[in-house]
Amino acid sequence: MSPIPASSERVSRPVTMSTQRTETIKVMLLALVGGGMVCACGCSGHAEMNLIPLGMKDLDPAKPLATKLSAGECYYDVDESGRIRIAMRYKNLALFGPISRSSMTLSLLIEEPPAGRARTYPIAGRTLRAQAQTSIVYHRFRSTHGIAVVHDVGSNSLRGSFRCYVRYQRGNVVTGWRGAGTLLLTGRFSAIRDSEKTAELMSESEASDWARTEKPSIGVAAPGATGRASNVPTKGMVGDPPVSGSSPPKK
Repeated sequence: MSPIPASSERVSRPVTMSTQRTETIKVMLLALVGGGMVCACGCSGHAEMNLIPLGMKDLDPAKPLATKLSAGECYYDVDESGRIRIAMRYKNLALFGPISRSSMTLSLLIEEPPAGRARTYPIAGRTLRAQAQTSIVYHRFRSTHGIAVVHDVGSNSLRGSFRCYVRYQRGNVVTGWRGAGTLLLTGRFSAIRDSEKTAELMSESEASDWARTEKPSIGVAAPGATGRASNVPTKGMVGDPPVSGSSPPKK
């Protein structure tokens, strides 16, 4: 019978070509993941968004108190009027196709440039726009009131946070948009300067006629659409004038 080695002794195993290949693959994967994390933070900025329901009738113990999203993209730019435009986007890895897709694009339009080390800005009806998709259900958000802080402004980067109340709607291509309610939306961001990406995400957040007017236009495109279609009446947002939806795009 072979003696049992002491716990302090190492049992040597032969190194085979298969073992070497496995170790090489592990190192490559770690390098790719590490490089991706560095790029996600250094090349495209990052942000976190928290959606907090305000319902006071019930609390479902099976549901989280807040929906937390980590955005892998966050950009900013300053337009010709000196306004700061900040945009961020969260997208999941849809392993099972469109049915498992989840995304959210949010933008902030701050009306004047920052001054000093940190500055607080009021959030009003034009400040925030957002679009989200979960499977085949679409959501869109607009701010009512709140605050935003911009600080640590560098030559090509800035950081900040925001907290505001938003009104939102949900819908799909069959039912159109439906009034849903109010949420508390909070977030922190670390953005890098990129005018093209900022413009792209700003446009996404204002899709379906969700433009930055004090109250979005009454004629509203169907969820997931980029233009107008024939209107079909739907319920509006809480406290807003009646909002018209539209028929789903023909396929």
